[in-house]
Amino acid sequence: MDQTIKIAQELSELASSDLQAIFDNGPALYVIIIPDAPYFTIKAVSEAFLKAMHFKKRKVLGKSLFNVFPNNPSDASAKNRNTIKVAFR
Repeated sequence: MDQTIKIAQELSELASSDLQAIFDNGPALYVIIIPDAPYFTIKAVSEAFLKAMHFKKRKVLGKSLFNVFPNNPSDASAKNRNTIKVAFR
């Protein structure tokens, strides 16, 4: 079984409160993204991520990854969107 699928299945078996406790109390910068191309919706984030990025949870949850992290408009060669799309294939 693909390791990514196995991890996703294990995470889905965790109770929502257990998963939230991991996110709220851990030091890691977690972001869970749904592979719903072309949006790549942010489903969950850790408190450490929010603090490090200076984001509010309501501003990122349910939003497209590309709306939260758009390409740099001053860099004509920015290819973040394409790089991420290829990585999620």
